[in-house]
Amino acid sequence: MALLLLLLKNLILTILLEGAAIGLIFRRLPPLLYSVLANVMTNPALNLAVILLVGNARLPYWPCVLPLELAAVLAEAWAYRSLLPSLGRGKPLLLSLGLNALSFGVGMLIG
Repeated sequence: MALLLLLLKNLILTILLEGAAIGLIFRRLPPLLYSVLANVMTNPALNLAVILLVGNARLPYWPCVLPLELAAVLAEAWAYRSLLPSLGRGKPLLLSLGLNALSFGVGMLIG
């Protein structure tokens, strides 16, 4: 149960942070909903993988986290490109990278 609560807390914090940023950028509801969808798609799996690899298997943090974060950025960029075609080609990747950097950085600060 504690694991589920931790995953839920991380997801909610990510949705709030990235949702606020998306809201400031787009000022429309659909992109905000797409951000929630993208994070539900990637955040729990990423956090569970980090817990299993770093917490349980005791593997080094950065070699585990960097490829997982990259995978999340790419998956979310694909979602944004599919759901927001008006962004064009490169902007979904930049959007995803920026949003993930924001939530990752805040996550590192608050522990």
